[in-house]
This record gives sequence, C-alpha cells and structure tokens, in this order.
Amino acid sequence: MTITLQRPLLVSSFTAIDGRGIDVHITGVGCLLVYQVTDIIIHGLRIHHCKAQPPSTVMGPNAKVIPLGQMDGDAIRLVTARKVWIDHNTLVRHGYAHVANNFYQGWEQYAIGGSMSPSIKSEANFFVASNDVGNKEVTWRKGEKGLWKFYSVGDVFKNGASFSKQTGVGGAKPNYNREQDFKVVDAGSVKELTSESGVLRCSRSLT
Repeated sequence: MTITLQRPLLVSSFTAIDGRGIDVHITGVGCLLVYQVTDIIIHGLRIHHCKAQPPSTVMGPNAKVIPLGQMDGDAIRLVTARKVWIDHNTLVRHGYAHVANNFYQGWEQYAIGGSMSPSIKSEANFFVASNDVGNKEVTWRKGEKGLWKFYSVGDVFKNGASFSKQTGVGGAKPNYNREQDFKVVDAGSVKELTSESGVLRCSRSLT
C-alpha cells in the first residue's frame, strides 16, 4: 500500500498508526505533522521521498486554520507535542532522544544518527554489525564534533560494532517526570524482548 500525500497529514491526539502486518509506504508533500497534540504512537511505516513545502496553511481539528512554516521534507515533524512514541526511526534532527532496549542487526549507513547537534542517550541496546568492514560504526554525526552529546550506557556490541563516544560537555539525561519514567531492562534481555516484534507473518484462513 502506498499513500501519496498532496499536503501534510495532521495527526490528532490519542492516535495510533500501526503498519504491522502490511507493507505501508507514505510519500509526497510534507508527510506527517504532529502539531500541538499528545499521546501518539507511530509504528512500522515506511516514510520516504517527502517533499519540502513553502509556508502555507492547513485545516486542523474543529475547522481550525493552522499556519505552517517551511516544511523541510522531514518524514515526521513534531511541533510542541508530548507523549509521542515513534518506533524504528534512526535519525534525530535536534533536541533530545532516549533510545532504549532496541535490537539492531546490520545497518547500511548507521543505526543512530543526528543532523543538528542533538543529545542522544543510547541505553541497553543490542548492536550486531554486518560483516561489511565499512559498516561497523553505530553512530553518524553531521557537523562539528565538539557540539555533540552522544552517550552509550549499558549497550552490547557484537561482530565489531562500535560507538564513537565523541561527546559534548555534561550528560544526556531524560527530562522525565515520575509518571513518564519507565524501567529499562538489561541489554542481555533485548533479543528475547524483541523476538516477536516487527511485521506480522500471517495468512487468511479459508475455513
């Protein structure tokens, strides 16, 4: 299934978009816009070839006209949103991201990357590099190294996988309150924890 957007798609509060069980591609203008909403889950979508868009307006909930600035062609744009869970996203543009309890097995360019000096805490993830000698490094950074804050805490690295700890000053700490905090399991349990994740492999019964 391929969905080609003519304008950005606004995601409402308390929404789950789950592509598991089917191959869903989203492309076109603006792609997904998470604007001043809360409690969002986005999982298992292939979002690519998103086109940039000049400043414009779109119709939001309750017929509210929302002015939009320049859209750079990001797959998912977050604007003053909270409690948002985006699964299988490798690039952090800016801000802070806490990446925890993921299983990475082979990657073409990088497993975790950033383009505008974000702070990233990689905690208790399991990284297995491919046999390609040139694809062992977990991280990718764009820009000056001194501005970066990439931290690896309790990660497991196999088959030569490496995490370049070129970090800035201080530590990357989650800005969680007591209600948002969650327990991160040991990286040794990640393979079992994620064994049933991903696209559902099933067929329709004729009986």
